[in-house]
Amino acid sequence: MRSPYRAFKTDLIEEKSYWPALAPLMLQYQKYGGAATRPIAGKTVISLTSFPARFSKLHNCIRSLLSQRVQSEKIVLYLTREECAHIQLPRKLVALQDIGLKIRFADINLRSLNKIFHALYDFPEHTIVTCDDDKIYPAGWLEGLLRTQSKHPRHIICNRSRLIQFDEKCGLIVPWDQTACISKMDMAAKFQQCENRIPPKQYQ
Repeated sequence: MRSPYRAFKTDLIEEKSYWPALAPLMLQYQKYGGAATRPIAGKTVISLTSFPARFSKLHNCIRSLLSQRVQSEKIVLYLTREECAHIQLPRKLVALQDIGLKIRFADINLRSLNKIFHALYDFPEHTIVTCDDDKIYPAGWLEGLLRTQSKHPRHIICNRSRLIQFDEKCGLIVPWDQTACISKMDMAAKFQQCENRIPPKQYQ
């Protein structure tokens, strides 16, 4: 496990002070010239999942993915038929399909694992980059991950991870928020769900 750069403040729910940054972010897509003029990372898919309680703000996250300096070949949002059967998706979210978002509905609901399980099945020859649905990602986020992966192709790449630790008294795993963040390779690393990683093709 290697980290391309330090973690960044992006949580839409917990970091209320970050909301003023949304305005310039909305212009970022035009700033970098639109999709037609930005380089594309071939055979790369950004995959994420979500659930109804987060749909109202989900478009903010996806706009930041669409505004990357280096584009992925696809951005795929996995939703489940079970959770979306009786609701209407927000217009702001649906509209993003016109500028690159793909929405797929899965029959099996694996919750947070939807973004990796279904993506590996649908795109077996692609590099899968997973991300969470309540973050705003900096314009160089994907570029940084891919650059680091090119240097360490057999490693799993992520922005933030914690060391899995065990309680000496009971032998149980210590809660993640009581463990230490790490920035070096370690087989005992746990990737935080709110961050991102690239499963190398050798391990898919």
